[in-house]
Amino acid sequence: MLRSTDGAARHLAPLRASVAGTALATLLRTATEPLRLERSFRLTASGLAHDRFLLSMPAGAAPPGLMAGLAALGLPASAQAAAMAAWPRAAFVHLGMDGDVLKLYLERAPGLAMDGGAGPPLYRAWKWQPATGALAEDRYQQVPPEQVSTRLAAVPAPLQPALRAMLAVLGAKPGWLFALDVLGQDQRRSLDLRCYDFGRCVGDIATPLTLAAAVLGTPPAALNAALGVHRHDALGHVALGLGRGGTLFLSVYAGAEPVDPAALA
Repeated sequence: MLRSTDGAARHLAPLRASVAGTALATLLRTATEPLRLERSFRLTASGLAHDRFLLSMPAGAAPPGLMAGLAALGLPASAQAAAMAAWPRAAFVHLGMDGDVLKLYLERAPGLAMDGGAGPPLYRAWKWQPATGALAEDRYQQVPPEQVSTRLAAVPAPLQPALRAMLAVLGAKPGWLFALDVLGQDQRRSLDLRCYDFGRCVGDIATPLTLAAAVLGTPPAALNAALGVHRHDALGHVALGLGRGGTLFLSVYAGAEPVDPAALA
């Protein structure tokens, strides 16, 4: 039987530190295949958010009572209906936690759009606050390789120095990048760059992150604390742009580790 790695175990304790995180872990312990656990931190003018997690699995390995369990965690009925309609076209399911916000992502199987048409979006995501019932939906559309340069240039100007510095560290040419254009409500527009294949760790982009923190007004001590935890974690993906309300942000996902569902009990 697969056992959770030391890295995953290191991240499971913070996940269980909240009521919502414990509930997600309990819900997923009957998954039929190993999960993948990632940690994340997000830089904004308000500071650095660190209690962020993403748990992923093949759609066929999801616990039988997943949707009922998410309903019990406050997933609004409209999102339940939309997710159930999209489920037959999903290849992977991702569950996230961002402070007091829970997230459900469905990633489509190749050739099947999540809206039932032919093409994008690659992901649909529903993000809600159980305490208030507030709900937002985002759609993630793959950027064609020939359009990546144009989309990179559209990242808000204040974040451009950090973006250029990060691409230089990665040695990434635009045509090599797997990029997602993220569109949502209330001015949400961002770019998600997949970095797994570059073999880098979070510490390698410390300088670009420092540039972003200076622009965003994120306290240096907060960034240094996050780097202290994640410096040696494998870099997964980076998202940057405009959050809801038009707020600039940069998020880092890292440390993807396999987790035995039994370890969530």
